[in-house]
Amino acid sequence: MTDHEIRRALGIELRTRRDEHGWTRAELAERTLGTVSARALEAYETGDRQVTVGTLLRLGTALGVRADVVLAAVIRRVRMPEALDLRVDLHALAYGPAEDLLPLRRWAALHLSMLTSADPPYVYLPPAAVSALAQLCQVDVEELLHLVGAATSSGEQP
Repeated sequence: MTDHEIRRALGIELRTRRDEHGWTRAELAERTLGTVSARALEAYETGDRQVTVGTLLRLGTALGVRADVVLAAVIRRVRMPEALDLRVDLHALAYGPAEDLLPLRRWAALHLSMLTSADPPYVYLPPAAVSALAQLCQVDVEELLHLVGAATSSGEQP
């Protein structure tokens, strides 16, 4: 994924949000109290110009949407699950030393048994699944993330 493709995905998301309100670029520019011009909006929407964090916050406020919601939509749009989801090495988890994660180890072993030789030995878990698995293991999410990270073969956080 190139930087331009990510900028373009952000631009599409910004335009989609603007279109939902039925606003022109000039109307959205007015709603930023003059901090973002219509010409800059065009460059953002086409991906020709990078949006700064401050500008994204101002645009989000004007559009009535939080910046993190816009960024999550961009991540989904460019299909970057690793940016939002937890990558879990199934083999390391199923057969690693994580005694505290017995329910999760069983789940990983079951998933491994269903993989074909062409499938990667890892999965991406969305935040809701991580939360549910933490409840199943009777730990909070931060503890689960720590334990899963310790269970990986490299010792790195997935």
